[in-house]
Amino acid sequence: MPNPPMLTEGEYEDVTERYPDTPDQIKMLRQQFQDFADMVQRQIGELRRDVDAVTKGVLVTAGALSGKPSAGSGSGDQGSKWEQIKRRLQPRLADAIDVLILQGSMSGTQLAAAMRMDRSNCSKNVVSVLLRQGLIVRNGHELSLKQL
Repeated sequence: MPNPPMLTEGEYEDVTERYPDTPDQIKMLRQQFQDFADMVQRQIGELRRDVDAVTKGVLVTAGALSGKPSAGSGSGDQGSKWEQIKRRLQPRLADAIDVLILQGSMSGTQLAAAMRMDRSNCSKNVVSVLLRQGLIVRNGHELSLKQL
């Protein structure tokens, strides 16, 4: 080291001579930590996909048990049209479309609860955007997908 740091008391000891591998070990540990963090992020993504699939299955089952036909129970052609539309939307908007496909018509409060959002936040950032885009329609207090 060119200039040892200034100490008010005590002595400066250059440990790089005693431990020459330390910088390399630090780089190796940083790389191992980054690899571990990347692996954790991948597993979190996989877990989210699994949870979403289970949640959708529960919503379909709950709709079937309550006797409500889901909007997605129509032809497979309509489902593929909605999938194409959802690919162009922001994730939150696509989630709202999924919930409405599975549950059929819902109130704004029910949609917000299903999406785990505050009602006013859902109303401003999800429902109003989908209404403006013409993807959902309001029938009294109920929201439903438009007919394709």
